[in-house]
Amino acid sequence: MGSQPNNSSSQSPTSHSADEQDDQTIKLIFLSLIISVGIIGNSLVIVVVKAIRGMRSTTNYLLVNVAVADIFALVFTIVHSIIRRSLSSYHSLSKFAQYLLCKFIITNTMTLVPFAATVLTLTLLAVERYRALVKPMTSSSRLTVDRIAYVITGIWSASFALVTPLFATIVYHPNVEGGAYYCNYGNAEGGIIIYIYCFVTILLLVPFIVIAFCYSRIIYCMFIKKTVFNNPSERQATQQEIIEKRRLVWLLVALTSIFFVAFTPYGIFLIMKQREENNDVIKELHYATQYLTILKFSLNPFIYGFASSSYRRGYVFLLRKIVCRNITTVDTIELREMQV
Repeated sequence: MGSQPNNSSSQSPTSHSADEQDDQTIKLIFLSLIISVGIIGNSLVIVVVKAIRGMRSTTNYLLVNVAVADIFALVFTIVHSIIRRSLSSYHSLSKFAQYLLCKFIITNTMTLVPFAATVLTLTLLAVERYRALVKPMTSSSRLTVDRIAYVITGIWSASFALVTPLFATIVYHPNVEGGAYYCNYGNAEGGIIIYIYCFVTILLLVPFIVIAFCYSRIIYCMFIKKTVFNNPSERQATQQEIIEKRRLVWLLVALTSIFFVAFTPYGIFLIMKQREENNDVIKELHYATQYLTILKFSLNPFIYGFASSSYRRGYVFLLRKIVCRNITTVDTIELREMQV
């Protein structure tokens, strides 16, 4: 997305501006379509777990938390994109409204909150699966449905706390005469660089190490050592239950792998942006990471449906109920008993 060469005088500035505006409009429409699919898909995940009694497990409640975080991230992203493309109308807003938009929307800082919530939730899921399958004898300290609301509240509280330094340091500078404004970190530029490094370490590097350890141990004990499903508490499980639990592990591995594939470039972008390296590279990386992360937020429901037969059946059940209303008593009973 480099600048136009100086010798391209055959194209008037007005024409160039119109072409750029059309390009931005097409990008916004494409972005809106992806985000709409993501919001609908993640909403379907929430409804499936809420509507089907057998899906109300701690694992699925945590997956619902990921879906909620994805919806928030998608909503913040589309609001950010629309407002960034409507900057000319900002001078008509009150100074307080401009201040709030600068703090939370223009800088896209709010998107980091659901990002942090997703990371913490995926890490907790990995630890819980590890304790359930590799260390089943420690079940007395495992997460239960009764505690899940407190845990999810803690996850979101920690997520806001991790992003609070950004909210606190962003400074709004209004230009009263021209109706313009700009946002920056004031006198905290050096501190922000340190914060970004800590943020990437805490929410990308450390979770990656913890999650990689948990799932590598689960896979080792499940397929090589063959100690999973061979303890007294699991021996009574049917073959179908064992298959479903293995599918759940692969679902979580896929979900986590796609998360890190999508967000590692974003971490690199944050570091490069603070170091003010090649601006053209940063701009291209910004576009790439934006679309990559949005795709990740939107793809999760499809991953659930592909890797979990329970989610597939839940999707079909709800869609048939909404579109056809052709639900038999057998379908209803079967879904009530369904578990992941």
